[in-house]
Amino acid sequence: MKSSDSEWMSISDMMSGLMLIFMFIAISFMLQVQDDKEQVEESNKKLIVLMEEAKKAKKRIKDIAITFYKDKKALNKDLHEEFSKDLEKWEAKITKDNIIVFNSPSVLFENGKSRIKKDFKIILDDFFPRYIKVLSSSKYKHEIDEIRIEGHTSNTWSKKP
Repeated sequence: MKSSDSEWMSISDMMSGLMLIFMFIAISFMLQVQDDKEQVEESNKKLIVLMEEAKKAKKRIKDIAITFYKDKKALNKDLHEEFSKDLEKWEAKITKDNIIVFNSPSVLFENGKSRIKKDFKIILDDFFPRYIKVLSSSKYKHEIDEIRIEGHTSNTWSKKP
């Protein structure tokens, strides 16, 4: 072998070495891409699970809203059935939100006073047990979480000199 042939051999060895280095770099990039792909696929699986859970939660919320609306309408109907004969004489009304409002200023309070009048106590003694009976029926027993009772004295004050 000539000395010039050995030089070419060294260059070919060097080129083979460089090719191996680039091949290792390419393989490491391919492995990194594979890892990234697996992470994306795992994230997509988690996202799909979360989206399914969100759909189920949305359906549950919708079902709750529908049940609430139906119960609210049914309660309104039952309250009207129970009190329809008395609402006019009591000067009361039942709103669509199931609020019962007594409006008769002649029976509620005296001007400037906080004690209810005897006539209104008679109305409440008749109203309240019937109201509780409707609300505590098996139909609503587990649906009602809160009952609010509010009262306001007269909106005019006595005029003292």
